[in-house]
Amino acid sequence: MAVEPNIAAGGFITLLEKLREVFLQDAARLRQECPNHPMFKNVLFNHPEFELFAAALIAAEKILVADEDPHLVAIEKTIPAGSDRLRTLTGVL
Repeated sequence: MAVEPNIAAGGFITLLEKLREVFLQDAARLRQECPNHPMFKNVLFNHPEFELFAAALIAAEKILVADEDPHLVAIEKTIPAGSDRLRTLTGVL
């Protein structure tokens, strides 16, 4: 049986790859907040490579948070749409 190329299938595979990245990034953070969750008993989350990835991600997050303007963070939490407009007006990305 021949398999026909399918644009939707290619898009779906790309989506799965992106979701994998997002899931692993979120898992690194969630493991800090909920270390006893049964999901984190999986061998994947106890592998040395994931440990290095998680540590690097957490370290990078701390650097980004330290560089953020607290006023912009407060605005983003309060009025996200207004924040986007203010970023456009001030040229802050």
